[in-house]
Amino acid sequence: MLSQDFMKQVATRKKRQRLAKIQVLVVDQDVRIATLVRDVLESFGFRHIKLATNSAGAAEAVAGALDLIISEWPMTMPSGEDFVRYVRRNDKSPRRDIPIVMLTARAEQADVETARDAGVTEFLAKPFTAKMLSNRLVQVIDNPRSFILTRDFAGPDRRRKGEPPLGEADRRLPEEVLQQHATPKGDGVIYNIHNQQVLVKNPNRKLKEAIGSDLSAEKIFDPDNIRQAQQVIMNMKDDYTSWVQADVGKMDAIYVALSSDMDSAEPWAILSRTAFAMMGQAGTFGYHMASAVAKSLYNYVESKPKPDATSLVILRKHIDTLYVIFSQEMTGGDEALGQEVVDTLRSLIEKYQSS
Repeated sequence: MLSQDFMKQVATRKKRQRLAKIQVLVVDQDVRIATLVRDVLESFGFRHIKLATNSAGAAEAVAGALDLIISEWPMTMPSGEDFVRYVRRNDKSPRRDIPIVMLTARAEQADVETARDAGVTEFLAKPFTAKMLSNRLVQVIDNPRSFILTRDFAGPDRRRKGEPPLGEADRRLPEEVLQQHATPKGDGVIYNIHNQQVLVKNPNRKLKEAIGSDLSAEKIFDPDNIRQAQQVIMNMKDDYTSWVQADVGKMDAIYVALSSDMDSAEPWAILSRTAFAMMGQAGTFGYHMASAVAKSLYNYVESKPKPDATSLVILRKHIDTLYVIFSQEMTGGDEALGQEVVDTLRSLIEKYQSS
């Protein structure tokens, strides 16, 4: 007689196999994070996963068979167009209404609103956990929204639960008025309202069709599935220690290069990219304080078109702080200490900016 544990394992495996047909594209210039996301998705049950770590690879992948995109931001196409806007608005895009989950270290409220206006379906800030990613996947599978195409916007309906987009007035017309200006077209309806045409297409239900209407995604991403996927992240923690030591060493080399030549723009740009990557990576592996320090450095670099003499002092302080955090393996969530470290760095930046 088969044991209950065996039967449970079989049932779990069958549930996860529902995800096997879904074609996923992961777009991230950081190949290490792109690989991590792929491994987490495979743990969930996905089997067809493409990686793109540059705009050319992203453009090529979008032209193929796809059901879901998980992308870092920003990612600029060869034409100079933002990747999300390219997918949503470019005439060459074969699937404008494909769900897009934005997984990014840029997580200020302004970033969330910009991503929403670009046509992102779901937004997830780095650092992330398996649970956080699964929550966004459940949303795009179980709760697809109507797709809106206007003169100025292409993307899923920005209103959730009937509410207008954050910070915007409710300009919706009564349903009876809308129907007076409605013309059916294909799988949607064109409304002539507010002096422009608005095409409202039915929700893209391809993901739901892939897993089957008899099972919710929430049942697939159960606690056991999420726990195993989170273990995939934690299993890479030792590898991350090697990565990050190399990245801090790269920052140190940039410091040396800037000490002798501040006119070269390339080291400053590399520093920005390195800090940005660390900002999203560190917290994912438990180094939340390092993530905050990297964010402080990234924001400082982005605020200055080019470095000056005071930049060396600020850069040195950030690098030394990161060395201490990683050499002493300061993981966890000591929020008071982390805030004290960030406040010290902020005070240093303000001191030199005001002098």
